[in-house]
Amino acid sequence: MKIYQNLLEALESLNANKLRSALTVLGIVIGVAAVIALLSIGRGATANITNQIESIGTNLIYVSPGAVRQGGVSGQTSFGNLTMADANALATLPNVVAVAPENDGRAQLAYLGQNTNTRLLGTTPSYQQLRSIEMSDGSFISDSNMITRSSVIVLGATIAQDLFGGTSGVVGQNVRVNGQPYRVIGVMAPKGGTGFLNQDQQVIVPLTTMQTRLAGSGFFRGANTINTINIQMDNAKDVTQGKADITAAIRGAITRPRERTISPLPANRMR
Repeated sequence: MKIYQNLLEALESLNANKLRSALTVLGIVIGVAAVIALLSIGRGATANITNQIESIGTNLIYVSPGAVRQGGVSGQTSFGNLTMADANALATLPNVVAVAPENDGRAQLAYLGQNTNTRLLGTTPSYQQLRSIEMSDGSFISDSNMITRSSVIVLGATIAQDLFGGTSGVVGQNVRVNGQPYRVIGVMAPKGGTGFLNQDQQVIVPLTTMQTRLAGSGFFRGANTINTINIQMDNAKDVTQGKADITAAIRGAITRPRERTISPLPANRMR
């Protein structure tokens, strides 16, 4: 009975102060809606950032002369030039899924009356897996392209648009790279990004082609040097130990003779 009387008094109070009651309800509704909206925006932004990071590869370690880096953070290391022998050795370390050495530079591309200056990347077939690259048309570079130092090229979506006005019908066409003819074998799917991380605004050739036909690299103990070795670990938990293993392996290799080799790394190395 007491509960019933309290309910009646509450209803009478609300009825007597309709405007104040309405404003109170409105404030509650706006407050709840604002909280829900902020949570949704936060989750959306988190998902977007995560997708952008994952689009350039996950669980990555970068090795360059003098440094081992994870996500742009350098470790305290001290070693000199890198070669394909180093990349092949690092591919055998525990929990390493893929290894892709690379050399990069700039190149002038031309097709008929169109031309553009863009980033030129020389790498191996495993770079596709390591960087999560999807193809819009055609195929990525292959082991046979590496062995034969083929004059083939894979275009970013923006470069294909600049030269050909689109990404379809591009495969099989010939473009001139620094004045030399190269056959287009593939166009990468649009991904976006900024600066050197923008896949759409770069082109890729076999590493051996880059070293011998385009931007010649230096030599160290009879082998071509490499700017960077990209390494993908099995999962995020392996990255810290992986950095230590990589540093130890390369430091140890400094005191050992290097073998001259241009053999490509396998496109996929799954345990």
